[in-house]
Amino acid sequence: MTRLLIFFILLPLSVTAIAKSKNKIRANIDKLDYTRPKKNNGSGGNLTFSSVQMLWSGMKLNINNHQAFLDANIRIKPKYVRLKTSGIQIGFAQEAKSFFYTIKAASLANSRFALNSSSLNFDGKRFEIELELENGTSLLVLDKFNLNCIGPKEIDMTTLEGFVHGCLHDALLNGQKNTDLAGALIEYHSETNDDMSFVLKTRLKDFELINNTFTLDLSEAKLEVEGYEISTGKTIANCKKDPKITTLDFQALKDSCNNSVKITSPQIIVKNEQEKSMYLLDLKKLTTDDKELYAHAPNIVLTGEDKSTVIKGLKIKCNRAENSEFYDLHQTVAGCVDYAKIDVDSISTTEIKEEGNIVSRLLFNNKKYTSYKTFVKGIDAEIIDNRLTMKMLVIPPIAKPFEVNLVAAIQHVPTESMIIIEIIRYKAIKWVTAKWILMKIAKLFLSEYEMIEVKNDAIYIRR
Repeated sequence: MTRLLIFFILLPLSVTAIAKSKNKIRANIDKLDYTRPKKNNGSGGNLTFSSVQMLWSGMKLNINNHQAFLDANIRIKPKYVRLKTSGIQIGFAQEAKSFFYTIKAASLANSRFALNSSSLNFDGKRFEIELELENGTSLLVLDKFNLNCIGPKEIDMTTLEGFVHGCLHDALLNGQKNTDLAGALIEYHSETNDDMSFVLKTRLKDFELINNTFTLDLSEAKLEVEGYEISTGKTIANCKKDPKITTLDFQALKDSCNNSVKITSPQIIVKNEQEKSMYLLDLKKLTTDDKELYAHAPNIVLTGEDKSTVIKGLKIKCNRAENSEFYDLHQTVAGCVDYAKIDVDSISTTEIKEEGNIVSRLLFNNKKYTSYKTFVKGIDAEIIDNRLTMKMLVIPPIAKPFEVNLVAAIQHVPTESMIIIEIIRYKAIKWVTAKWILMKIAKLFLSEYEMIEVKNDAIYIRR
């Protein structure tokens, strides 16, 4: 989040110091309205302070905004930013490719900013910023937020380099007041050039960086991505920051985090309105390192309009390429077809007796259902170099349980959002074919709107 807050609180930090200074600044900001002018040339909006107190390079300044003295107009040039009030004009040189020029619009209301050589405090009623990046646009909204940063002893945070280093050393973002138990409200929108969209709305209890570890504590969250609506209850996530990163190298920060994720979320609900499906996931653990992804979900419920599938005790461990994005389905599948170990305790089905679905029963305990019918137990699967080996116990409704062993080749075709499973050999009772088993299991995991097709000895699964 620090990335999206920095520019408008970095403007005074153009002085480089060798030792820690006694510089400090405290400002109350009534309002900021900024819109980037065309071709980075022209008026960008206005910035209004109610008061400014400053001790800088031995100069002491204390100004109150009487008669709009501190109402500033923001003027933009391709390599220059100017703040002009009725009595003061301040200019700041910018690189042509400065991060500032990615800011398409920004607004701020009722905020306070305090900075000295050791720490930063920045809080406000509301902050909005829209970025125009190479791969699309992003919008961040913070409501009732508070940001604190503490730098290491040897760093002077009143310099530009020291400010960034300090907030990458020790930082905390939370609700504006300790009594605000709901935490800071965050809304984030992202849309890429290929029309992929992502929307996040969440109540943030804490976001902190301590001892080179980012920790995110969410009271609740709601995401909308590629036709899915994902809601979570209390969620805790953390990842590591490479201690060598002391500058705003966003790609390095992202890679370092992706390679060290830990997430716990006891309740995740995924809805797809088009397919009329819903998933309830109890995620006990999801972790990544630079070589591996691991997930443990004690309970997963997949529901349709008239039936549900219950998966118990899913554990999966997959290879992953270093710096790959664990939340990207095709990057994750690419690692899993290289190597994966998958264990499932059981897969059961249930039919709905009354109007409603299994999720409402589990969450609110107010619906009646038939008893679960277990279809599969003890799935033990391993994938090595696109070769699947799997064994399981199948429990048909009108026959004795029997064991199935099979070997299959798996091909992942991300350009067509497709997985191909080609059966090489299998062993089961005479009247059961391996394709029948795989089709049954696939249909338990996938909704009726997903395309499952059988051709010769292969099963094609498309999204």
